[in-house]
Amino acid sequence: MSTPAPGDPSLRRVHVVVDLHRPDGGDERTPADLAAEVGSHLPWEQLPAMTDSASRDAAVVAADDAGSLELVLLVESYDEESAEAAGLDAARTALSRAGLLEGSTSIDQVVVKDAYAF
Repeated sequence: MSTPAPGDPSLRRVHVVVDLHRPDGGDERTPADLAAEVGSHLPWEQLPAMTDSASRDAAVVAADDAGSLELVLLVESYDEESAEAAGLDAARTALSRAGLLEGSTSIDQVVVKDAYAF
């Protein structure tokens, strides 16, 4: 792996955990359905590093506890702060486009890592 030159952006993996708030009589979609819906509404124009179908297909999954969604986004950025901001913006856009309004979801956790670190 080569070290990016100063001033070059790095590829970062942004994990966003979204808690689902399911009031009685609320949204009837299953967490898996919600994950597919949010994934289909991700703003790909804001995520140019996610060009292959494998990364797009795996971008949003329902967590094992079925009470949250996990978004895994690849973002090119100069630092972790701008990667986090870009990931949050993309997540909020997808949630809004999927009809998940504020109050029905909340962003619980955001973790930024080097995309090539294991």
